[in-house]
Amino acid sequence: MVLLKKKYLIKIPSSIKFFYCSTTKFLLLNKNKNVLLKKLKVQPIINKEKRYIYITNSVFTKEISQVNCREIEISEIKQLIRQLSSIIFKKLILKGIGYRSILLFKNNKTILQLKLGYSHPIYINIPNNIKILCPNFNNLYITGNSLESINNIISLIRNFRKPEPYKGKGVLYEYEKIILKEGKKV
Repeated sequence: MVLLKKKYLIKIPSSIKFFYCSTTKFLLLNKNKNVLLKKLKVQPIINKEKRYIYITNSVFTKEISQVNCREIEISEIKQLIRQLSSIIFKKLILKGIGYRSILLFKNNKTILQLKLGYSHPIYINIPNNIKILCPNFNNLYITGNSLESINNIISLIRNFRKPEPYKGKGVLYEYEKIILKEGKKV
């Protein structure tokens, strides 16, 4: 076998199972109940005993340049491995009079109820791969494996009540500081 460069070698942790289907060109990564799929654009060399994937130069389609595609594939596979092997969490703070968050459980679904100063409560369905904790009415802890899905939920929640620069009310990140503007002087 040809000497493999370490630059294009991806080591898979022992806690993650991986499979490659050469007909469909899908790489499947599995840890516990979390499964991630990646359609590869480059031909890999897989060694299951030593637990590594080597990304080669041969591209499946001719429209893609080899150099960029190889680098992109490596970074995307490494990101999938990071998502499976770590748990990410972010904290949101509801700041304002009457702002509340309540978790509801109906038919094996988690629903987040938000009261953000509107005349009606806001209901958000939470996906199964994300967990939300509400230790009190004003704090939300959002955890999960995928940074993208966590950021999607956070941006959805923040779009209902963005931080206001005059009173400082709204949905804030944990360490976000708002510089208050001065109001009108009479």
